Amino acid sequence: MPARCSAPGRSSHDTSTGRRARTEAETAWLSLRDWAAQATAGQLNVEEAVRELLERIDSLQPVLNAFITVATYDALRAATLAPAGRLASVPLVLKDIIDTANMPTTCGSEIYRSRVPERDAACWSRLRQEGALLLGKANTHEFAAGVTSVNDFYGAARNPWDPNRSPGGSSGGSAAAVAAGLAPASLGSDTGGSIRIPASCCGVVGFKPTFGWVPVDGVHPLAWSLDTVGPIARSVADAARLVDVLSATSECEPAADAGRTSSLGSVNVAVPQPWIETLDEGTAKSFWGAAQALKHRGARLVDVSDLPDLDLLLTANRIIAYAEGSAAHGYLFERRHRYGAQIQARMEAGRHISAEQYLLAQRLRSEWCERLERVWAQADVLITPTLPCPPPELSASSAMVAGRHLPLGSALVWFTGPFNLAGAPALSLPSGLPDGLPCGLQIVAPPHNDASVAFVAAACEDELPPFPHPPLATDNRAQAST
Repeated sequence: MPARCSAPGRSSHDTSTGRRARTEAETAWLSLRDWAAQATAGQLNVEEAVRELLERIDSLQPVLNAFITVATYDALRAATLAPAGRLASVPLVLKDIIDTANMPTTCGSEIYRSRVPERDAACWSRLRQEGALLLGKANTHEFAAGVTSVNDFYGAARNPWDPNRSPGGSSGGSAAAVAAGLAPASLGSDTGGSIRIPASCCGVVGFKPTFGWVPVDGVHPLAWSLDTVGPIARSVADAARLVDVLSATSECEPAADAGRTSSLGSVNVAVPQPWIETLDEGTAKSFWGAAQALKHRGARLVDVSDLPDLDLLLTANRIIAYAEGSAAHGYLFERRHRYGAQIQARMEAGRHISAEQYLLAQRLRSEWCERLERVWAQADVLITPTLPCPPPELSASSAMVAGRHLPLGSALVWFTGPFNLAGAPALSLPSGLPDGLPCGLQIVAPPHNDASVAFVAAACEDELPPFPHPPLATDNRAQAST
């Protein structure tokens, strides 16, 4: 069970300012934008709505294990304050590697079980200054060093579409919470796909901004030259608003609004045909359906084939991430016996990467960025499936990709990891439900063109059929009791 603070006494419902009673279901699925607007206008009893979300968390936590800490007291106290800012009284969840003052930040590790930072991470500080309140800290792979959110100390986070499957990782608790209607949005981190992978697995939107746009001080590092902080939300517009708040230079929200109503007649969309020709039937159908939706909206699909082998790019990503991760954990290495088995093996491997291997990986990274420049000369964005396979079962250790079994860590970053190397903005958008499990479309743009990602993604979202909520999340009490 997650850590929890005690709650103040329940207050009576306030109808003196025109606030109306609403059902728990209405509260659970309010968008970030609607929550902020209604709170500001006095149309939402924030304290009552937050209390309903906390009750919903209580109900679904035994099934999903999405939280490490639930901030009951702090959330309800913040809910009594006057709404103000672009995120007026919006309840958010933070991946538990993001520092929060006077609240545990465990990084999903036994080593940090009792760690309470003195200061907020810069990214959370920016959200809080715009009025956001904190519901709690989300479950994650230990130190964010994995793609399944199976945690040796806090238990596995689970997928609301099928609790026997992974929600992806390492921001899996964040995506599960958003998909299940426990919060309008969450903040995660992405080193090889850790925002986009769980977004795809759980059927929500995950937005990795351009590298360096969002401050990472106060966020436990995994790989300094790859780590990016970004939002997981239920719509492109909500994710875009959070990116704008997090970054002082972004204009994603206006681009997302424009994308919902505009033609894509001037947009060229690159399709890396060699990368996607070996997809399984369900993933391929979902991908090409989304591609046709963009084409129907006016976009021109452009085949691109002059791209590196994905195996080489993932090897470079792994070498850099392992070497930098091991260095970042240098001060903890004397306590490595308290690591979980997976991260202990990863950090040991990182310590044995040579300077020559690291430099060759960085050289390959530079060549990849140069190759992408040729893509950007003929296309505004590039699309791939977010994942090459369905969300894996919790017990899985491998997945079938391109006709061969790959270790799960390699399989799930197959399409996402290369764009961390490039520092490019990338977004995962729900694109289908093959065999009843979510599938995502990844949209990528050149660095510093985050608004282009939001524009195209919003147009695609508007063109595709509305994405449903997980069955578990719409009948949570019945499911939680099973």
